[in-house]
Amino acid sequence: MPVKSRPGFQTNVDRTSKGVARGTVYLDIKPDQTLNLRFTPTSNEDGDVFFESAQHFKFRHENEKRAFACLRVHGNEETGTECPICEALEAAEQTMSKKDFKKFADLHKQSLRWHAQVIPVYPEDAPKADQTFIIGLSQTTAQKVSKILKNERDMRQPLLTDPDEGQIIQISRTGSGFNTEYDVLPLGVRVGLDALLPTWESKFLNTEKALKLRVEDRATLLEAMEETFGAALFQELGIA
Repeated sequence: MPVKSRPGFQTNVDRTSKGVARGTVYLDIKPDQTLNLRFTPTSNEDGDVFFESAQHFKFRHENEKRAFACLRVHGNEETGTECPICEALEAAEQTMSKKDFKKFADLHKQSLRWHAQVIPVYPEDAPKADQTFIIGLSQTTAQKVSKILKNERDMRQPLLTDPDEGQIIQISRTGSGFNTEYDVLPLGVRVGLDALLPTWESKFLNTEKALKLRVEDRATLLEAMEETFGAALFQELGIA
């Protein structure tokens, strides 16, 4: 009697266990959502509230989906600071039609985000946050937060990151895709971090480390590019 073919793959118990046990430290603002946020002090040694990340998405390497940190921003002595993905994009712009290049660039161009550590402030009848989170903002939205911070300094008010007297910042998202807009509003409500999350100091995150950016060397990125683009396009772009 023939064996009946059934859909699906063999269950990987270990991978499943790790997946469901893994919590997230990332906080996203969904379309048409408003979040009240309390910014924590920064974990950046230079004092910048935001850690800037640059990543290239939509790649495959060794048959796994991958996002890679851009070496022009995150490269070091070990990996080098020349990014072959950026080089490929520059080459593609010269060789592809405008339509094809736009599609190619939308998939793989450098994506910039400005990350900060926050504690969400929920209504009084809702459970309080039990951890700090990392939120990633667009440059425009981060600039709006930065403007509030500058005004506080100039007016000699407690900064929004002050552990004891910082104010709640409200961020609202409307629209989607290219029509997405974010409104940033200082609420003037000052609340200490201890009141929101008494254990915030022990749960304080290093923003850069929490992002777990995949900073790989040039050889690894070239392998991923060939696997993602296909051999023909990879050779046509002439990146080595």
